[in-house]
Amino acid sequence: MSQKSVRILVAEDSPVVRHHIVTLLKLEGWEVAEAVDGEEALQKAFEKQPDLIISDVLLPRLTGLELLDRIRKSESLSTVPFILLSAHTEWEDIRRGMEYGADDYLPKPFTSGELLGAVQRLLRRAELVCKSIEAKLQQLREVMFYALPHEFRTAISGVQGYTDLLIQKLDNGEPISYGELREIGETIRTAASRLNRLVENFIIYAQLRAVANDEEVLYQMRQKVTSPAREVVGDVALSLAVQYEREEDLDLVLNHDVPVAIEYHHWHKILYEVVDNAFKFSSPGNRLRIRDTVEDNDYVVIVQDQGRGMTPEQREHIAPYVQFGRKQYEQQGMGLGLAIALLLVEFHHGVLAFSDTPNGGTTVQISMPMALRLGKGKNNT
Repeated sequence: MSQKSVRILVAEDSPVVRHHIVTLLKLEGWEVAEAVDGEEALQKAFEKQPDLIISDVLLPRLTGLELLDRIRKSESLSTVPFILLSAHTEWEDIRRGMEYGADDYLPKPFTSGELLGAVQRLLRRAELVCKSIEAKLQQLREVMFYALPHEFRTAISGVQGYTDLLIQKLDNGEPISYGELREIGETIRTAASRLNRLVENFIIYAQLRAVANDEEVLYQMRQKVTSPAREVVGDVALSLAVQYEREEDLDLVLNHDVPVAIEYHHWHKILYEVVDNAFKFSSPGNRLRIRDTVEDNDYVVIVQDQGRGMTPEQREHIAPYVQFGRKQYEQQGMGLGLAIALLLVEFHHGVLAFSDTPNGGTTVQISMPMALRLGKGKNNT
C-alpha cells in the first residue's frame, strides 16, 4: 500500500487537536478527510472508503464507540483499522474500546511519534492482510479456471465416452459380452459417483457456511446422537478399503462402545473424508492404521497413513478449493472434503488435529464429545 494511495479519516471535535493530526498526516503524504462529529464521520467513511480511521471517543451526535460499532457492522468497512483517542486513560475505557473492535487506543495527550507509529503499524498490518487475501483469491481463480472445469470434464467425459462406445457397439450389431458390459457399467458408475460427490460437497459446504453463525441451529445439531460411534468408523473404513482394493493394508482396531454427540450422517461424513484422504494419498502396500480410544469425555479416532504427508503450513491452511501439491500430483477433488470435515467437527465442539506419522505420512486425530445418554441406533435423535 503506497503512501499516496492511503486515505485516512480523522473524526475529532476539537479544532486544535484535529488540525494538529491532519497536518501531521498530510506531511507524510497521506490523503486526509476530516469530520467534526460522529454522524459526519460515518457519512464520510461510506463516501471515502478510508484505509484507516482515527476517532476521538467523545464526539457530538455519535460517540466514537458508536461510530466504531457502526463501522464494524458495515460490510464494506468492517475490516478498516480503527484508532480511538481519549483523554480518559482508565482501563475500563480501553477495555470498552477493544470490545467494540478498536485496533489501537491512544490516550491524550499523545506525541507525534506515538500517533505516526500507531498509524504506520496498522497500515503495515492491513497491507499484509490485503496481500494474504489477494493470494487466496488468486488461488481460487486458478481453481475455478483450471481445477473445477477439469473435475467436471473428467467425470462427464467418462460417462459420455463409455455411453458412446456402448451405443456404437449396439448400432453396429457387435456382440457385447457380460464382462465388457459390466466394465462399461462400472466405469460409468465411477464417473457419475465422482461427479455426484463433487456437487454434493458444494451443496454441503454452502449449507454449513449458511448456519455457521446461527447458534439455535448449531445447538439443535449438537443434540443429535450416534451410538455406538465405532460402528460407523468400521463401516466407513472397510467400505473404503474395498473401494481402493486395499483390504490387506487396513489395520483396524476399535474397542470402545460409546455414543458421540453428533448425528449419523455428519459423523459418517467426517470419517469418510478423513479416511478417504488417507487412502488417496498413500500407496498400495502401505499400512493404514485406525484406532479408537476414550480421553476424558471425548471419543477419539486416530487415523495413521504412510503417504506423502502434509507440511505444517498445509495443515494450517485446510480450506475449500485448496489442494496441496496438485501441480506435482494427479489427484481428484476440489479440497472441499477436509474443509467440510473441519467445519462439522468445530460445530460440534470437537477437534480435528494433524501430525506426522513416524516413518513418514500423516496422523489425523478426531476428538468428538461423547453424548450424555446412550442412543438407540445410528439415527437416534
